[in-house]
Order: sequence, then structure tokens, then C-alpha cells
Amino acid sequence: MTYSLVVDKDTFYQQSVAMSVDMLMEEEGETANFTMDVAGTYSMYNEIESIDIPDEVIENSVDIEEMFGGLEFDETEDDM
Repeated sequence: MTYSLVVDKDTFYQQSVAMSVDMLMEEEGETANFTMDVAGTYSMYNEIESIDIPDEVIENSVDIEEMFGGLEFDETEDDM
């Protein structure tokens, strides 16, 4: 995994992030390779007034532990 984070030296606000993950997963004798690249930029700090979440979204939301709580990850020294 590689992770790059750019922070404004005056405000300490995060400006951008880049992450690359290459993961090999084994489950019940099956092996799967998972590759993910993520890039993002951040702006408009303290400029957004409010975020309204529709009631339907709240009512149908699922706790992340329910979705991913059963997953186990093995870390190796190469990952750290």
C-alpha cells in the first residue's frame, strides 16, 4: 500500500490524497487479487452550510460493522 497526503503548510488543511492498494485475499481455498487506486482533492473548507440526508437514506442505512464486521485482514511487514 502506498499513501500520499498533501497538507497546506499555513492552514494545515489537507489538499489532496493519493492511495494505491494491491491486496491478495484468500477465503475457503479461493484466492482473489484486489487492486484499488484512489485520488482526491479537498477544498471549500468551512464553506458548506448544511448537508441534508433524505429520511429514506437514513431509514435504509446499514451499520458498517454489519457489512464488513466478519472480514479479517492479515498484515505483513511489507504492508507496514
